Order: sequence, then structure tokens, then C-alpha cells
Amino acid sequence: MAEAGEPSIFALGLQEIVDLSAGTVVMDGFNPTVSNDAALAWASALTAALATFSCAHSHTYGLVARHHMVGVQLLVFARDTALPMIRAVQCGQVPCGNMGLGNKGGVMIRMDVMDTSVCFVSSHFAAHRGKVKARNRDYKTIANRHCFVDLAMEKFRKTMAASHRARNKVRKRDRIKGIVRKEQRDVVDKHSDSMKEEDGFSDGFSEDEDEYNEDMDLFGRTESLDARAMEAGEKGETRGDEGDAALGKLCALDHDLVFWMGDLNYRMDTTVPDEEVFELLRVIAAERESMEAGNVEEAAEMLLGYDQLNIERRNNRVFHGFHEGRTNFLPTYKYIPGDASTGWYDRRPDKKMRCPAWCDRVLWRRKHSNHHEDVSLLQYRRVDFLYASDHKPVNALFEVKVKSIDEGEKRRLLERVVGEARRTVGGGHCEIKVEGCFSFGGAFRAGKGRGEWDEVLGGHRKNHGKIGRVVSEGMKEIGEGMKEFGRRRSGISKGAPGTINGDEDADFITLVNTGEGEARYKIEGVPEWLELCGEGEGEGDDTEGVLGGGGRRKIWGDVKVGYEAKEGGRYMDVVTVKVEGGTDKCVGAVNWKLRWEAREIKEKGKQGGDDEKMKKLLGLR
Repeated sequence: MAEAGEPSIFALGLQEIVDLSAGTVVMDGFNPTVSNDAALAWASALTAALATFSCAHSHTYGLVARHHMVGVQLLVFARDTALPMIRAVQCGQVPCGNMGLGNKGGVMIRMDVMDTSVCFVSSHFAAHRGKVKARNRDYKTIANRHCFVDLAMEKFRKTMAASHRARNKVRKRDRIKGIVRKEQRDVVDKHSDSMKEEDGFSDGFSEDEDEYNEDMDLFGRTESLDARAMEAGEKGETRGDEGDAALGKLCALDHDLVFWMGDLNYRMDTTVPDEEVFELLRVIAAERESMEAGNVEEAAEMLLGYDQLNIERRNNRVFHGFHEGRTNFLPTYKYIPGDASTGWYDRRPDKKMRCPAWCDRVLWRRKHSNHHEDVSLLQYRRVDFLYASDHKPVNALFEVKVKSIDEGEKRRLLERVVGEARRTVGGGHCEIKVEGCFSFGGAFRAGKGRGEWDEVLGGHRKNHGKIGRVVSEGMKEIGEGMKEFGRRRSGISKGAPGTINGDEDADFITLVNTGEGEARYKIEGVPEWLELCGEGEGEGDDTEGVLGGGGRRKIWGDVKVGYEAKEGGRYMDVVTVKVEGGTDKCVGAVNWKLRWEAREIKEKGKQGGDDEKMKKLLGLR
């Protein structure tokens, strides 16, 4: 942290360092000698001033970067102890004048201070009282223009640029073919127009011609704007924010902290008469000179309410997310250059009178409110003892908190996240395989068809997919009668065979972790007639737990004791094994005993001897 009176960073923005006449501005595009000389002179003067400033303090200052565009200049100096903390310095400029000239616009310098990205902007917006929309447009143009390279994305950006160029070649080839096809069609259409009119046909476009027209833009070009903008970026040119041109680029608003300064040229609202503004200023100045409070606060509030920038910001039309200190100083424009005697606004009758306004401002923006960066405004004022310009300069002093990233901890966290992502993509720790299903009362899945159940003819287990009991000729009728209950459509998962349990009312499924890492699971949708009990080591209760890599666990199911079957009850249920970070699995739960008991309630008194034998066969008696 800097000592009192010794800022770590000086950022100085200048406007109109050269005469902004039409001739100067146009010639600067061909031969910027005048603006270069002026920029260098200002840099030398400010460096000498900081050297004098350093003599009275314990630290020296060095130039980090400087950049100018015609009359707009920005310089950033840093204290000797702060210079090692600054890296990735880049400069940019955005012209906003007519025909793309640089008489209006902004210059920017971005840098990383420790691990916080900072962008400084010096700008000069459109003049004249009524051009509020033009000033808003200048702000948006400068703020959103991608002037800087994102060094972390540079390799990826170049790869994408090559991809766009390859795609562009294909589009050019298709365009040439399209032109040839269109010329051929034109020849045919020319000779067929008379035939169409004679036959009564109406004019129209073919499908091919429609496709060709859709491929052309308003100016007859098929080349994509994104590809052109990407190629322009490779050449260092600026074409604006055209689609993917922003890939791998940064604009001012992409930074953690933004400090915006300059002649923003916002004036008093056009509905306010000049005389009213001058009268309010006279009241404020008179009260201040007499050291009496009087009506100063009320007059100041009225003036601030007329300020165009405050009006536009309240309506979220400009500088969204920015902050500004309270302007407790008088308007900074317009004064008589060189007039140190009166120190009052220019009201000369032989000159164009301009209404006083706060044209010169300093604002700041913090990108994320929940991050470590923080900004505190310590001072915001205008400098009264400078008379060279018709503006009074302003300055602001900030205390800024920046972040520093622990690279070791960052690397460990990144390795852990990447490792988890790889295991997830590869089906590692969050993939569980389910073997078996819950099946009670002698029914089993034969696997002969999707959702089909084979005939239940016995209660003794032999093999999956085979009939478990050889039926004698005397029991043939019983077997035929059981087809009504044996072949059913169910909602259980495909390929999950059941088991023949005979007289037992217990069955199990096996959960298998097919990955290397841990997998957390939870069983849901358990029907009310089924009880589950886990087996093996693990966390959680009977219906949830954790399986280590390659681990297996049996989950036993049991029919609840004393459960009373209800007529019309649903006894084919689907149990879901939910896997955290993986794919859920469905398991069938079927109780043919309960289905049989429901049938018995429905047809009470109609069962005969064969029914009793079937119940016995199924273990119900």
C-alpha cells in the first residue's frame, strides 16, 4: 500500500493536445507529425513533473505506457515498488469522429496489477449541448470495442481464425458456382419470358435462385462478416464487434476495474435557460465567498439535477454500473483561456456564449461486486489554479484493493477439477451398473421379448430363462390357467432378469461401481409393500450410500409383513437408482403374490380346487 501522498499509479488523460481543426485532423491520418510531437512534449513535461514530485518523497516513478490518437492522450506512471506487480500491458484506440476520424474518441491502456485486470480510458465525446445521443453512442462504441488480445485465449483464437479462413474459401467457391448457375438461368429466362407471357405463366423465382439470394447480403457479398473480422484481427486491424471477431479479444468492460476520465462533454439539460444556470452559480459563489451556508446546498442540488450525465445515468442509458463521486465543485466549462484575473465563466458578447457545465469527469467501475477487488474514493476535485484552457481539469484519488492468486493452491484445485471432469466423461466415479431386479411369488423374466413374462409353472429355481418345474399331464390344466397371470407387460428395464424364489419372499439386486472413483447413489420410488436392506460396507442408510471404485453391494428386498393387498392395486413398480453426477438406472419390482391376492378379493367365492392348487404352487398356502 502506498504511503500518504504517494500513489502507486498515476493515470493522466489529456484532450485537445493539438488544434482539432478539420485540416489538422485529416492530415494527421497521413502524417501524424504534429500530434506525435505534442504527445511527446506532454510526456516529457509530465515525467519531469513526477521527477520533481519524487524529490519530495521516498520513491521514484517510471512510465508504464503512453498512447495518443490525434488530440487524445493517456499516460500511466507507476511507483518503483509497484512496477514489478504490473504485467500484460496493452494499448488501444477507438475513433468516433465523422468518417472514422480521430478528432473524437478514446484511447485505452490495460494491464494486470498482480492478478487484477485494470483498464484506464481517456476519452473526448461529441460536443454541443443537444447531442446527448451522440455522446451516449460514443461511450458505447469505446466501451464495447474489442481492442485488446486475451493472452490466455491467443492460441485458440488463431486456431479459430484459420478455421474461419478455410470456411471462407468454401463459401467463395460456392459463390462462384452460384454466379455461373445464375448466369445460365438468366440466359434461359431471357428466351423463355415470351413463352411464359404467351402461356399465361406468372413471373417468379426458382428455388435455386432463392437460395442464391439468401446467400448474398445487401451489398452482394457472400463472405461472412465473422470471417472477415477474424482475418482483420490477424492483421491488427479493427472492424468492430462483428460476431466471432470478439473471440480471444477484450474490451474495456471485460476488465475487473475500469477508470474512465476525460472531456465527456455532457452539458446542462436543453430545457434549462442559460440565465437560470448563471444565476444559480452566482448564488453558490457569493455564499461561498461570504462563508455562509445560505442557499448553497439547494442551488447545488438544482444544478446537479440539470446535468445531462446524471440524467442519462439515472435512466440507464449510459455508463451502466459505473460510479462517480459527488461533484462538490463548480462546473468545469467554459472559462476564458489565460484569464487569471476574473476567474469566471466566459460571457463575452463577441464570442459564442456557452452554458457552464460539468464536462470533465472521472468515473470508475468494478466488474464483480462479490470479488476481492474494492475501490474507495478518497478525493474528487477540480484544479482551480490552472488557466491555460477553457476547461478546469479534475482529479480523483482512489484506494484500490487488488487480488493475488496463490498459484500452488490454484494448480491443486485445477488438477482436482480436471481429474473429476475426466472421470465423469469417462464414466468413472459416477457410473453404477445394476444387476437383477426385485421379483416375488415365483415369477421371473425369461427375456424372450421386451416387457414379456414367461409362464409361471413352478416355484423351484433351476435356471434363468427356463421353466423351473416339469409339469405332469395331470397338472396341464393348471399350467394353462396360469397363463392369464404369467404373461404380463411390465415397466421394468430391458434385460434385467428376475429370479425364481419359490416359497421365499426375498430377492436382491447388485450395485456395481464400474468406475475408479467413488460413486454416491440413492434408491427412490420404493413401493409401499417393499422393504430394502443394504449389505456390505458403505455410508448412508438402506436406500443410499457410497461405493468405492469397482465396489459391489447387494440390496435386499423383502415384502412387508402383514401387507394387505387392495383391489386394483399396482404391483408392478419401477424403483430408481439415482447416481450423483451419473445416469440413473431403473429396476423392476414385481410381486405376483400380491397380484394374486388382489384377484382373490375381486373374485371371492369363485375359486375352485384348481385355484387352491395354484396358490399352493405359488407358495401362497
